[in-house]
Amino acid sequence: MDINEIISRINLKIIIRIAVASAAFILLLIFAGMIINRASEKKYYSRSADQIQDSSDLPDISFGPDDMKFPEEYTQTPGFKWRPFRKTPEAWSSEEINRFWKDPSDVIIEMYEEENREYIEKILEDIP
Repeated sequence: MDINEIISRINLKIIIRIAVASAAFILLLIFAGMIINRASEKKYYSRSADQIQDSSDLPDISFGPDDMKFPEEYTQTPGFKWRPFRKTPEAWSSEEINRFWKDPSDVIIEMYEEENREYIEKILEDIP
């Protein structure tokens, strides 16, 4: 064996030992952190509401809906008045019906046609 091989093997062993020790130390820190976190959660959740409120440094404030004050103009409903812009006919003519009527089934078919067309285009885009 050459002296350089012996030194490189010794260095390799030292590096491996340092890496294993470092990994064990990191795992130990993570495990200790988990234990401390778990213990503090149990301590926090095991306290009653009185203990939590008494241990708080916040001032005692009681505030409810009766304590809220609003200006008078914001508590009133707006005085809108509805005004028709045209006279409502008593009967519709066939021209008016044809002008404004759309059959609901036609509207649904058009909607599904558009959705299906978009879906098929997306499928075809993915084909190489």
